[in-house]
Amino acid sequence: MLRARGTEFRGVNREYLCVRGRFGYEFVNHPERLSAPLIRVDGSLAPASFDEAVALAATRLRDIAATHGPESVAFLGGEKLLVEEQYLFQKLARAVIGTPHVDARTRLATRVAGDAILRATGGGRPLVTLADLVEAQEVLVLGEDLQGESPFIQAQLIRGQHQRKLHLTVAHPRRVKLAGAKFGGEWLADQPGSELALLRRPDPRGARGGRARRTSRGSARRTRGARGVDGRVDAGAGRAPDRPARGPT
Repeated sequence: MLRARGTEFRGVNREYLCVRGRFGYEFVNHPERLSAPLIRVDGSLAPASFDEAVALAATRLRDIAATHGPESVAFLGGEKLLVEEQYLFQKLARAVIGTPHVDARTRLATRVAGDAILRATGGGRPLVTLADLVEAQEVLVLGEDLQGESPFIQAQLIRGQHQRKLHLTVAHPRRVKLAGAKFGGEWLADQPGSELALLRRPDPRGARGGRARRTSRGSARRTRGARGVDGRVDAGAGRAPDRPARGPT
């Protein structure tokens, strides 16, 4: 395996690959790649068969439960387990080990959070597609560092800014990538928990009142020393401060 590439202009990802997909292929033939389970024998790790590794794990779990009680053991499942596998997983915990401490992250975690946001904001609004982001004229990024949380959405916004002159307003305590000067938008250094107060303002950017400081190249030098903007919103205040406030230190 010498190289990994995405198919251009196909589907939602276009030609983009995640970091692991584009650069993580070298592990396939890496000399340090594990080819067998390792178990600890006399303080050192030694290769073993899968049957030996599973038997050792089962023995240790039973020993721990016998010494410290079944409730000293907890089971945490992954979101990639099928429903039937999750059932067997919890049955192993409750029926075999005897612990009630079973939890798992489900595939619906993001959906649940999305439903909560819709309820909090009134809901009923039409959904925005990834293609719509590129064509938008104005986008408010509220409390999200898209560089780490949704890099493809960030790529769409950057493409819209470069090709369609999309204007970005980023509300985040830190100057994240999209709040950088080269994207020519505004950065609102709001405090965590003040998002609702920010949204209740007539213009969340504060640009009409002259409070939000642009991150254009011409003003980047002036704003570099103060990490915040003049339109900062304090948590619990419900309004923007009358005087300029410095960003978080």
